[in-house]
Formats: sequence, C-alpha cells, structure tokens
Amino acid sequence: MAKLNSVDKVRCDNYFDNLINEGVSSCFSIAVSVKGKLAYTYCKGNESADKASSPLTPETRFNIASVTKPVTAFFAMKLVEEGLICLNDNVKKHIPEYPFEETTIMNLITHSAGYDPYARILPKSKREDHHEYFQLLYQITELKNEIGKVSEYWSPGYSILTDIIERVSGKGLEELAREVLFDPLEMDLSTYELSNLERENYFALWNSKSAQLTEDFHHKNITGDSGLYTTATDLIKFTDMILAGGTYMDKQIISRATSDRMLTESTGGKFNMSPIFWTRGDLNPQGCFGDLNSSRTCGHTGMSGCMMFVDPAYDLSGVILTNSIIMHEDWKNYKKICNLLTALATSR
Repeated sequence: MAKLNSVDKVRCDNYFDNLINEGVSSCFSIAVSVKGKLAYTYCKGNESADKASSPLTPETRFNIASVTKPVTAFFAMKLVEEGLICLNDNVKKHIPEYPFEETTIMNLITHSAGYDPYARILPKSKREDHHEYFQLLYQITELKNEIGKVSEYWSPGYSILTDIIERVSGKGLEELAREVLFDPLEMDLSTYELSNLERENYFALWNSKSAQLTEDFHHKNITGDSGLYTTATDLIKFTDMILAGGTYMDKQIISRATSDRMLTESTGGKFNMSPIFWTRGDLNPQGCFGDLNSSRTCGHTGMSGCMMFVDPAYDLSGVILTNSIIMHEDWKNYKKICNLLTALATSR
C-alpha cells in the first residue's frame, strides 16, 4: 500500500484528535512508512494546552530525548564498518582515563556496564563544558552490578559512547552527524545543537499536570544520550534507510551487513537489544511495542513522549513525536498507538 485509504486516515486522525482532547499530549506529529513510502502523517496541536500557544507545523522540531540514543549508536556502527572500532572493544582502549578495565562498548549500548541508575546523577554541564562533563563521569569508581550481568538503564552510558565516537572519528557529534547522516538523508530539520535553532523553531516540554512549559531540558549539554532536535518526517528517513538495507534514494549510507546487524537482537535474548535498538522479541519486556508488532520489531522511546519503531516483518516503520512528559509516564500509550498504526498500515 502507498497511503491509508480515506476511511482509515479519518479513523487515525480522529484517534489522535481524541488523545489531544483527553490531555495525553497537546500535540502529535506522526509519520508511518510502509515499504519506504509514507503511508500516513498527522501534524496537529499546540505547544501547550493553551490554544494561543505556538501551533505545531511540519517544520517544528521536537527534542526527542532518549530516542536520540539509536541515532547516536548508529554513528558507533558506522565506525565499526569503517574498521575503526569493534563492539567488544574495551572502553579504556579509546578512553585511557576510564576507570574500569573490562567494560566494553556493547556494555554501554546495552546498559550492562554495571552502574547504579539510582545513584546520584551528575548534572549535565553547560554547553561550553562539554568535555568536563565526560571527565566527571570517569570519576565514578563504584559499580552496583558485575559488568555484563545485568541491564539497568543508565543514560550517561551513551554520553561515554559519544566521547568514544568523537575521539575515534576526530569530529564533534554534530559535524559527524551532518556528514554521514543528516546531509545524505536530507534530514535538513535535524540537529543536536540547540544554538542552530530559533526559539520559534522547536517546542519546549509540556507537563499537563503542572500546566507548565519547561525549557530546563533544552539548556543541558547534549552528549548523544538525548537532545536530538528533529521532525517526524526527518526521522522516518532514518528508519526507512535502515529497513532498506542501508540505502536512501539510491545512495548507500551504510552496508547491508551493518543495517542487518542493527535490526538483530545481539545479547542472546538476555537484554533484548540490538547494537542500536531495543528489540521486542516474544515477550516485549519494555512494554512499549504493540501487541500486533512482530517479534523482530526494534525501536526506542524518549521521556519527552516520543518513540520510533521499525518492524522488518512488515517493512513498516513509525515515528511518534510529542513534547508531553505525561505521554511517557504510561508506556501503554505507545503500545496502543503502535497497535493502531500497525493494523492500519498492514491492511489492504
């Protein structure tokens, strides 16, 4: 199918209209692709429940929070295919001041480096103190778990991954992203750098419980674990490229072997993760993927109420973008949306 038929489109539109009316989010930007073709888009709402607040447009960027992680991990995989790193490299090989001898790059990616997620979290530094923040992370010398034994979500692991990427490539994250992903995929509305955007170009986070917008999240140092600013139609190009064996518009962005590896559970089922994504598997341990998604589905969520998923069994990908903290508090919100989109996108 190329696009949803008119009846199904109205059904989808009404569904998201109702979610806005119910206060799940003040806006939604949705993109669904089947076999590399856009099947459905939705873009409606305002920055907050105040109808006088900024209206959503297709060019409005969202801070996609931890949905950033798969994009950052993509750059690590790019270095893998260029023969510059291996996933089982010890972190200390690339960061001599890193305190733990046995931690690997894959431990960082799969949140199995042993860190205590409930320990005092170091605040992200100001943007001008980018590398100082990394050094603060390397001053953590105690672990909660044995390395590689348990996966407990620890977002700063992707900050450390960013440091590896920047040291090995010799380029800053934004420069590398522009060169190997954003420009080749024509993701012209995507950036890691808030300084590239005027205030009217992005939405701040909206908390419907407190009825407040907050920009605190937007002024932290972006270190690859969160903070990519993008749109649904930009991000769907990323998922489509991976499903297309690493190609976009007849351009080979990554190899077929690399894209296949990105879509393959890589922990023996222990943590349900590929080198860049969470994987659904048979048990759907994260709970964000739909009941109707195949066991091969991969993706990630973000605390700003965002999600992207790819389902190779149906050659289907979807992007859900909001600025709603409330949306993220109940992951069944993602699950129900995935069910709806997967069912309609796979109907004749």
